[in-house]
Amino acid sequence: MKRLGLLALSIVMAAVIAGCGKPPDAQLQQAANDLQAAQEAGAPQYAPEAWNRATAAGERMKAEQESQGRRFGLFRSYRQVRTLAAEVSRLAGQALAEANSKKTQLRGELAAMIDELDASLQSARRQLSAVPRSKGLDTASLRSSLGAAGRQLDQARSNLGSGAYDSGLAAAARAREAINGVLRAIERATGLPASKKR
Repeated sequence: MKRLGLLALSIVMAAVIAGCGKPPDAQLQQAANDLQAAQEAGAPQYAPEAWNRATAAGERMKAEQESQGRRFGLFRSYRQVRTLAAEVSRLAGQALAEANSKKTQLRGELAAMIDELDASLQSARRQLSAVPRSKGLDTASLRSSLGAAGRQLDQARSNLGSGAYDSGLAAAARAREAINGVLRAIERATGLPASKKR
């Protein structure tokens, strides 16, 4: 009876050791999937600090996995690897959430900027066409500037549709600069603030 008890205890201990010595493949795959999801959502660009924390945890997980893999089978323990895999998944989830939040914010900012600049562009075109020739403005050059602003706005709209918000904001800023340049020229020529001529 005593021998049977020792045998049962040996089997349980062997199962425990085998369980500790087996890599947690499912958790490792989940951590990798979570990192990939965050990366595809733009976390490196839109949530760089959170992304760096997640990838640093991933490096620690990988190093610990490799360290255990080099040990003799009976002495391997993947407990820390499991802990780190859970940490990677948690941090990747944070990076994903932050990236999505930042993109939502930028999408709103860009959409509002495009609407504002659309109105400014139309106003600048109306004001330019109303300036008398006697004011000596180079209207052809100013119309060309407004045409360029319109193309930048089209680019910003395209960027908004494709999710390239940073590029869209840059294009909208170039459009704003061109429109404001025309409005300043009108103001200098007429002696009245362009904003009052809308």
